[in-house]
Amino acid sequence: MVKRRKKRDIFEDLTDPDFSKQWYLSNPTHQDLNTKAAWAQGYTGRGVVVTILDDGIEKDHPDLIANYDPDASYDVNDGDTDPQPRYTQRNENR
Repeated sequence: MVKRRKKRDIFEDLTDPDFSKQWYLSNPTHQDLNTKAAWAQGYTGRGVVVTILDDGIEKDHPDLIANYDPDASYDVNDGDTDPQPRYTQRNENR
């Protein structure tokens, strides 16, 4: 089967159906991470490891599980390597 190759631009319209819900990536008020401008400059994130300091990360979430690195994770609240949030009635750690 012959397939035609198409050179991709640095930035294409996103196909993620939840992109509009991710206000922190691109927001008309510009109170965001300025990702579209970074993508337009050729930054893709390939080969980059990002560490997030947070009080809970759902490491088993379908959007994260494939790229989650347990060696780069630590729960400073509990002093262990499992950053999974604890869902309780008081919501003190989520």
